[in-house]
Amino acid sequence: GATPAQAVGVAVTASLRTRQPKRGAHRVFVAVQTLAATRTAAVELEKDARSRGAEERVAAGLLLDQLLAGCGARVAAPVLRAGESLHCDGVEPPEAWRDLFAGVRSVVRSDDAEAVPGRGRLIFPGSFDPLHEGHLRMARIAEEIAERPVEYELSIANVDKPGLDYVELRDRVARFAGRPVWLTRAATFLEKIDLFPESTFVMGADTYVRLADPRYYGGSAAAAAEAVRRIARRARGLIVFGRVQDNRFQDASQLDLPQPLRDVTYFVSEREFRLDISSTELRRRATAGGEAACEA
Repeated sequence: GATPAQAVGVAVTASLRTRQPKRGAHRVFVAVQTLAATRTAAVELEKDARSRGAEERVAAGLLLDQLLAGCGARVAAPVLRAGESLHCDGVEPPEAWRDLFAGVRSVVRSDDAEAVPGRGRLIFPGSFDPLHEGHLRMARIAEEIAERPVEYELSIANVDKPGLDYVELRDRVARFAGRPVWLTRAATFLEKIDLFPESTFVMGADTYVRLADPRYYGGSAAAAAEAVRRIARRARGLIVFGRVQDNRFQDASQLDLPQPLRDVTYFVSEREFRLDISSTELRRRATAGGEAACEA
């Protein structure tokens, strides 16, 4: 099989001409992933200006462009009509990021490729999609409780969500505005404990519940119980925040979870922290960011 350096992933999604008139726009979006780069390109085609076959040829040409040279105008651009333009994005990551994606390294820091995590940290893991004021308030409160600075952790792998590519990773890291972020391959909490031994971890109630849920341990109640014992033994502590669900504040201290987990947990009260907004709602409100047009 191909090594990580040789592997290539491609994806094309399109809304093209059909026999029945389409209400929406005719669009093509292409993504190419290699160990060396993530590249994307998109174009909105002039509606009903081409046959279905001609639109498919534009999609094929756009894919070839990205495979051959990223954001270059080699195949697709010559057949674009006046008013149509390619919009491209791409990241050629630093070597440390490539090592992370290749599995050569399990953790790097966004601002210092040589940094290695130590013991006794205050770690705030999350997908941060997007990073918002609630996260920052959680970090400030956790720092007051633990009397240590927060260090954020962002994994390129997640048991519940798709993995990150370089473009997505770049965008999420940029939202931290210079705050250092640990980038890891730790998809599970047990893996995070291995990377950051004897550390205190910050999390919301939804993540806290998953720590003891058998669904995250192959459906095995015994494996979940062993994981709880391991977390209680190896984590220095957990700082857990409640959240709003169905217009009511969910107090994490009221959750029915194993006592060993509760024994190492500091529950942040509603009075200490409350912000009635979720990452899902923020993503829904978000508008598309700017894109750079390909040069013809």
